[in-house]
Formats: sequence, structure tokens, C-alpha cells
Amino acid sequence: MFFLMFLVMTVVAAFLGLFPAFIAKSKGHGFGKWWFYGWMLFGVAIIHVMFISDDGPAVQNKARHTRLYSILAGFDFLLIGIYTVIQGIRNGWIAEPIEALFCAAMFAFAIVLLIGKRNKGILAASIFYALLNLPNVFYGVFGALSSYGAILLAVLSAGSMLPSLRKNAVKMVKRTWFLPTIYFLLSYIIQQLTFFGGFSIQQLMYFDTGVSFFVSLLVASIPTFLRFVGIFLIGLWLQAFPEEELPQEK
Repeated sequence: MFFLMFLVMTVVAAFLGLFPAFIAKSKGHGFGKWWFYGWMLFGVAIIHVMFISDDGPAVQNKARHTRLYSILAGFDFLLIGIYTVIQGIRNGWIAEPIEALFCAAMFAFAIVLLIGKRNKGILAASIFYALLNLPNVFYGVFGALSSYGAILLAVLSAGSMLPSLRKNAVKMVKRTWFLPTIYFLLSYIIQQLTFFGGFSIQQLMYFDTGVSFFVSLLVASIPTFLRFVGIFLIGLWLQAFPEEELPQEK
């Protein structure tokens, strides 16, 4: 069981390491060392790679980064959708309306992000996702944070995508693009703390129960962690306004 847990986490970590590696490569840095860095310390690497220097023409780099963010986010949500469908079929709950709608939201995000057009498609997907999360506001603090994060993502999408709002929303989007990620992360942390609070130290330390418990928890956390990465990449994409779309200073 320890080997299974180690294998699952190694594969997931290796996959997540591709995100900072691709971003670093687009900035002219080595893919291999950034993949290894992301594999070992994904949380640090994905933030660090945002601040490394760009090599090459600035306009070309900005366009390349903008497209890369949407592609990586699209594949991220595609994986979440596929994973959710597989788990739903295995566990028999894929036919439940809320799960079917969640899968639809993940695939909708994947499609519009892989297409990469800055249009109302991403806004529609964000609003759909926000409506799905709205009932969570009644499920304690972690549910409220999840709902607020989804609503804020829809607001940022509106500010980034709608020409009528873009002129006044540029600064707001650029300053707050990371907040939905923070809300979702805090929601997950509080949810896990609440969950762990129902177990005694003896139960968690007991070998047979503990190992199977943590393996199940790690597997169940994969789509949540991928969603955290996807929301982070959407935020990067939303705030990376192409130069021609920025309002001109007079």
C-alpha cells in the first residue's frame, strides 16, 4: 500500500511539473531543470516561474505566454473532466444531476480554453461554474469561500472579456487575478481541517486504517488540486491582456 501511494504521488507530481516547465520554456529557459524543479517543489516552482526573466521580443513573448496559459488550463480541466467521468462510472454516481453538470462545466472550460479565443465563451463557462458553486454557500465557511471564488472568477472573466467593461476593469483584473485561487485553496484547507477533526490521533496513526485512509484521501484530492492549478492558469490568462485590447491612454 505504501508503494501504491508513492507511485500515485510520483506520477501526479511529475505531471504537475510540466506546468512550470512549459511556462519556463516559453520564456527561453531550460525545460528539463524546470520540470525537475516543478516535480520536486511544484507549489514553489509555479510561483517562481512567473517572475523569471523573458528572453526575446517582449510582444512575441507576451502573445506566446497568453496562449500557453489557456492551453495548459484547457488540458488541466480536460483531465479533471475525464477523471470525474471515470470515477463516476466506477462508483455509480455519474448519472446524478449535480455530478453531470460539474463534468459539463469542466469540459466547457476545457473547450473554450483550448480554443483560446478571448470571447464570451469563457464568460459563459465561468458563470455556469459560479451557479454550480452557489449552493455551497450554505455548507459552512469552506463552502462559502468556494462560492465566492467561483463568483469572483466570473466577475474577472466579465471584466476581461466584455469590451464595455474592459476599459475600467483592466487594473482590477491585473490586481486581483489570483484571488479566486486563494479562495479555493483556503476552502480546501478548511474543509480538510474540518474533516480531520473528526478523527482521533490513534485512528490516524493506526497502520492498516491510516495507510488506506491517506491513499484514499490523496486519490480523492487529485481533481481538487488540478482544479486549483486550472483556476490559477485561468487567472494568468485573464490578466494577460493583448496590447491591442488594452484601452489607450489619452
